Amino acid sequence: LSFFKMVKSESLFALVAVVLLAVALASCCTSVANKKITEPILGYLVQKANAPCVNAVIFHTNDGPLCADPKAQWVKDQILCKWLTEEFSAFDTFLL
Repeated sequence: LSFFKMVKSESLFALVAVVLLAVALASCCTSVANKKITEPILGYLVQKANAPCVNAVIFHTNDGPLCADPKAQWVKDQILCKWLTEEFSAFDTFLL
């Protein structure tokens, strides 16, 4: 009986692993946009290439994630602006 419980738990673990892998692959950027984002950026993630995913900066906006070319100058500017805003915000909080 314990053998069957172990087999069931291993099968369940394997199924969960497959589902998580499918979700991870489905939620990555497979292409990037070159047009500048005009919406407010809430945050961002840097994605490294790992087929089928490509190198990308994933900007989080109210309309959802947007994939951008990490080599584009406007993308670098947005990351720097977001980083500086967060750093100065943390600094202001520290001074209060």
